[in-house]
Amino acid sequence: MFHNPGAPIGSGETYTDVSLQLRLHIADDEHLPQTAVTYHLLRLSDAPCSIAQGHSFQVPLSPQQFVFSGTHQEQDASNLLIREPSKVVYWGAHTHGWEGGIAVSAKKNGETVEVFTTQHSAEDLYRYDTPHGNRDIMFDTGDVLSIEAIYDASTTSTIRGAMGHLGLFLAPRE
Repeated sequence: MFHNPGAPIGSGETYTDVSLQLRLHIADDEHLPQTAVTYHLLRLSDAPCSIAQGHSFQVPLSPQQFVFSGTHQEQDASNLLIREPSKVVYWGAHTHGWEGGIAVSAKKNGETVEVFTTQHSAEDLYRYDTPHGNRDIMFDTGDVLSIEAIYDASTTSTIRGAMGHLGLFLAPRE
């Protein structure tokens, strides 16, 4: 995900003349198992049904951490109803560390199964990373996967445009 945060980290301006090159190297091995996977993106938003609002939320000024877990509306994209026995094969989260983003929590039926803690890069002062990787978490039909984002709300003003995302690949469970 490309971001150009506001000062003091970045200019906040719209990117111009930016390109991305993505190379995929796919093993061509008849002995590798071929499993269909589906991609899902869970995201937190103040207005989950409004494209104009984007996929962000506000963090009010507070002396403590702010936890946002969505609006709990029927169309809330921060929840995923599992429709068949499945397993997570790969997932990763995203939040704005430069704005006080601490972590994204993934929950299965309301119980935390993983916390993705944002880390400030040692190599790049302007980069924050949130872990991602292979997992083997099982879901049954009817389970609900949901997320929440945790932010440090002790900044000098309300944070507008805070993010909490979880991207994941699900495979049918055998």
